[in-house]
This record gives sequence, structure tokens and C-alpha cells, in this order.
Amino acid sequence: MNLIDALDRLGLHAEILMNGRWARIEGERCPIYVVEMSRHRGFFTWCDDPDERSVEYYLNPLDAILSGLRRAGGEPWADGSEPDGCDGYNDLAAQDSQ
Repeated sequence: MNLIDALDRLGLHAEILMNGRWARIEGERCPIYVVEMSRHRGFFTWCDDPDERSVEYYLNPLDAILSGLRRAGGEPWADGSEPDGCDGYNDLAAQDSQ
């Protein structure tokens, strides 16, 4: 799964750059950035919050996006439900990590 597919699956809008390998998503407190590494070797995510500036690495874009959203304020889908169009997220993430 690529970054654009993950954003679509989660129903999120983002500014897309570098032929779909870089996304800027508006978070609750700050923007979130997700970047796909070359040759499908994973995804980096970080946000523009001075207290949350650490860069994190993920094998799949769904985990990277959701982690960024949590760090930028709030727990998306904290009630345990999955976003519309994202049924089986955990299964998708597991498959994409392989």
C-alpha cells in the first residue's frame, strides 16, 4: 500500500508532494508530515509541534499516519472503531508490513 492509498482508506485530505511520496496533513495542533522512503523501505512521520518533533519510522503508511495524528492532538478512532472505508485496518497493516 502506498501513501495515497492509505490516505484514501482513512478518508483524510492531505497536501501531496513528490509524486505521492510526501504528504502534509493538518492535525489538531500542528501539521503532520509523512514521507515514503525510497524503494518501499518504510515511512517516516513527524509533526510541527515543539513538544512532539521526534521522527518515527513505520513499515506501513497506515501506522505512520495514525501515529502522526495522535501526536498532533487527539486519539483518532480512540473508541476502538475503525474509520469508514478502513474495515480490517489491523489486517491491512499486518499484510503491508510483510
